[in-house]
Amino acid sequence: MPEDRGKALIFTQILKTCMTGTSTARIIFVSRMKFNAVRPYLASLTETGLIETVNGISYRTTGKGLEALEHPGLLQDLFGNLEAGMDKPLQ
Repeated sequence: MPEDRGKALIFTQILKTCMTGTSTARIIFVSRMKFNAVRPYLASLTETGLIETVNGISYRTTGKGLEALEHPGLLQDLFGNLEAGMDKPLQ
């Protein structure tokens, strides 16, 4: 039976994984999700400025993302906004 993780935990895992800069493949491995499932999370985190793409092939947590990780209340507020944005179709 698959583990039922909340979106907040997945966002946090991705932010932590990207702290030193990492590839999409590593994010998929650490999050234990398929690429199509990870895409909306990456899109939401990128659109809100919590992560950034590096050379179009990897991701890195931004200063805003690091600050969000340090302040759980801020992160909780952001999760509501991020989850709402995940309902939009990806292009």
